[in-house]
Amino acid sequence: MKKNIIYSCIAILILAFCNTQFAFSQFGKNKVQYEHFNWKYIQSEHFDVYYNEGSKYLGEFTAFQAEKALIKLQNDLNYSVNQRVAIIVYNSHVQFQQTNIVYEYLPEGVGGVTELFKNRVVLPFDGNYESFRHVIAHELTHAVLNDMFYGGTFQTSLSTNSMFEIPLWMNEGLAEWESLGTLTTLTDMYMRDLTISQLLPKLKDLDDYSAYRGGQTFYWYIAQNYGEDKISELINKLNSYRNVDMAFSSTFNMRLEQFSEKWVKDIKKMYLPDLKVFQDPDEFADQLTNHKKTHNYYYSSPAISPNGQKFAYISDKDGLFGLWVRDLEGKSKPKKLVTSLRQLDFEELNILTPGISWDPKSEKIAISAKRGGENAIYIVDEKTGKYNVLSWGLKSISSVAWSPDGKRIAFIATLPCQSDIFIYDLQSGTLTNLTNDVFSDMYLTWSNDNKTIYFISDRGDNLKTDISTNDFKMWYHNINSQDIYSITIDKKIIKRLTFTPSYQKTSLAVNNKANKLLYVSDENGISNIYELDLEDLTTKPKTNSLIGISQLSLTPDGSKLLFSGQVEGGYDIYLMRFPLEKNLENPNLPLTEYRRSEQQKEKVIAEMTKKIKIKPDSVAAQDTLRGYGEFEIDFSRQSFAIANPDASKKIESKQTMAISGEYPIGDTNFIERNYKLKFSPDIILGNPGYNTFYGLEGAAQMLFSDVLGDNRIYF
Repeated sequence: MKKNIIYSCIAILILAFCNTQFAFSQFGKNKVQYEHFNWKYIQSEHFDVYYNEGSKYLGEFTAFQAEKALIKLQNDLNYSVNQRVAIIVYNSHVQFQQTNIVYEYLPEGVGGVTELFKNRVVLPFDGNYESFRHVIAHELTHAVLNDMFYGGTFQTSLSTNSMFEIPLWMNEGLAEWESLGTLTTLTDMYMRDLTISQLLPKLKDLDDYSAYRGGQTFYWYIAQNYGEDKISELINKLNSYRNVDMAFSSTFNMRLEQFSEKWVKDIKKMYLPDLKVFQDPDEFADQLTNHKKTHNYYYSSPAISPNGQKFAYISDKDGLFGLWVRDLEGKSKPKKLVTSLRQLDFEELNILTPGISWDPKSEKIAISAKRGGENAIYIVDEKTGKYNVLSWGLKSISSVAWSPDGKRIAFIATLPCQSDIFIYDLQSGTLTNLTNDVFSDMYLTWSNDNKTIYFISDRGDNLKTDISTNDFKMWYHNINSQDIYSITIDKKIIKRLTFTPSYQKTSLAVNNKANKLLYVSDENGISNIYELDLEDLTTKPKTNSLIGISQLSLTPDGSKLLFSGQVEGGYDIYLMRFPLEKNLENPNLPLTEYRRSEQQKEKVIAEMTKKIKIKPDSVAAQDTLRGYGEFEIDFSRQSFAIANPDASKKIESKQTMAISGEYPIGDTNFIERNYKLKFSPDIILGNPGYNTFYGLEGAAQMLFSDVLGDNRIYF
């Protein structure tokens, strides 16, 4: 799951500064730096974007998307930022973890940080441009709220006594709503599970991950039932009153508690009928784990052994994420092979982008994990737990897949501005970049004959490899698209296999003997298993699941399929027997209410777009003489009161953007500059007093730092 940590929580910061000794005890103790960064930066109209040398392309993408998101934010909130915002971009998450802008360790679940001292946004690039765009817009929302509620800095908030803390679910929910613009199937599936499991909390009780998903649903609910303008009204009144109940009462004529009760009832009305429409996973699969009984949260990333007797998985069963193995039939107890958070090796398992794969003999397991300032692949002996390490200095590795003949290992690795498919030859020790292009590649699997790799990408119809950042600008490309592709190992011939880019696809499993490929898609609004015929490229659903399905693992003979599913607030692993033989009575899956509403919205927008696009020489455009009954009135010489140009411009702009979904920005020709060390104040505190013996006295404390947080001065 994606979970951002935002360091704009006023209460926490105030407590830290109340104890000066504690607050500054970290000085001189920067985080471990595994590499030297040579920082550069570019400037757009509202942003200073900092990046490591050689990553200007990533900086330009960031500036473009940030300006685009800011236009939408300022229109939606009826607010204009007063200060420039600094955005610091790291090429990977392991480099992001080395930042000195915040003291805390940033685990894999932290996708970005916005802090309040200088209102800086800190981001890692994860190899997926749509995911990166989402995080840019999400964190920028926090930066705008910081500017709106606190004046943009912690010093200003202290000076103006702006100590009001925005509730987490309102803060994170707005960031998700603004960055995604809708509910999304991911959030829809999460909320369905909470509702059906009777775990749906009140609004004020939304916390942790639920604050993101539940908060996003809250704003979607407002837009659906009261109109999107009510969101802006609520946020502005919250800023004025600094009281949640008063803001709700003024906006909705209901206190928060009353609104929450209505929200809960309506959410239940939306999801509970799904029990009759969709199937519980127990109806088509066997549940192998139960996180409720073992009192944990995760059983995920299943990988079944080629002999079909065991499976490996990641779990937090004992409080720490680890790699486990157990018998498929449950005849023996689960065995833990490795644990994350070791001092040496296995510092952190890649739980969000898992890659677990068995060798053909079902004796060894390949898995990726953090190792110092890089990611590595570990070859773990299933019996002893001993392991060997494969490393190439790559910052991010995921989707590890052992070839059926056992000679090669394929995986996805992230380079400074792209993610590619790599193949490592275990016999020769050579590493090959198979795709080597700017597009985002993910979720790979081998063909049974070792000649082809199937994968998911956002490349559209760009079927050539070696398309570099010099030739293609991703900020003009439809990055929110996904389809399935194949690429031959010898000649690198890419073929597009699906043509439904608007549906999100995850996880692949192939059986070439049946000439079928199984994959996960949210086509009907829920992530279900689909079958792709590799000959005629037809598709059909294999499940009509009530819960979201992910992470497929198929035995070579196609008799057993493992998958992970979100159920009762956690994740469990299921076994589906003979999946290729299963067929639904009705191949047309019912749509979720959210998917139906989105399709209807798309139809309305398409119709409005057609009506607006009237040619200048059309009849409608030429009409100046209009008839009313028996009279004719000539409008050609009439004049009307001129509207306020700023207001009309804003209304026209909002209407145009609402219909087209496009937010134009200015010049994108950015000049690269070298980073220069410059200090600015983080906080200045004074404490004057009077002593009857000494007279006037006082103390002052000042903290200065540079924008990257690598240099600090305190006195």
